[in-house]
Amino acid sequence: MNVNLIIPRLWIGDVRSSEDSEFMKENKINVIVNCSKNFRNVFEPFVIEPIDKEILEKHFIKYYRVACDDNGRDEEIDNFLHGTKEIIDNVLQDYKNGKNILVHCAAGQQRSCSFAVCLMNRLGFTKMQPIMRYCERENVHLVLEMKFISRGG
Repeated sequence: MNVNLIIPRLWIGDVRSSEDSEFMKENKINVIVNCSKNFRNVFEPFVIEPIDKEILEKHFIKYYRVACDDNGRDEEIDNFLHGTKEIIDNVLQDYKNGKNILVHCAAGQQRSCSFAVCLMNRLGFTKMQPIMRYCERENVHLVLEMKFISRGG
């Protein structure tokens, strides 16, 4: 499992981290951003009766999805940008409301880092030291993440 705390309450991880119930409990993960087309949302509730919104928010993990692959094709970069634009305000609000957030993709190195950079920018980080330290520590080349965010303006 590859998962790292980038800033307080924001983790970047691989798909295994998104499936680890002990990690979810220990870190009180409330929100998961799934940056993939196909990885399933393991802890997404399956309910047959309507549930009160307050109960749902208090006891279940909220999921968002940015449906894209990391093959570097223009179409997938567009999918990343479009998906990020659709959910970033909601994830930002969740963070501001004190939620603990895991952003994951397959390896926790490209799509998830790119989304975290976008979120941190919206949070007012003008310097990206936390994400750059993570990339350096995990031997992730920042240029790989930049392929997803460079076209976003």
